[in-house]
Amino acid sequence: MLITIRPFASAKDALGFDRKEINVKDESTVADVLTTLRKESPGLNTLRENLLFALNSTYCQIDTVLHAGDILAIFPPVSGG
Repeated sequence: MLITIRPFASAKDALGFDRKEINVKDESTVADVLTTLRKESPGLNTLRENLLFALNSTYCQIDTVLHAGDILAIFPPVSGG
């Protein structure tokens, strides 16, 4: 099934793209996608502990199951001031 990855800020820098469609297996989770992305872009490993995820504009957990057409945003923690 096809999903879209949208990394932001330092996650975008580590992955080297701002939008990418990828094919994943049915019942894949955010963790499964992250594992694949880490293999393709080792620079993402430095951000591993601090990443946040949103699925279709709603925060989600790493064990969230993905569905065809989903948009998965990946970004570092947001701070304000």
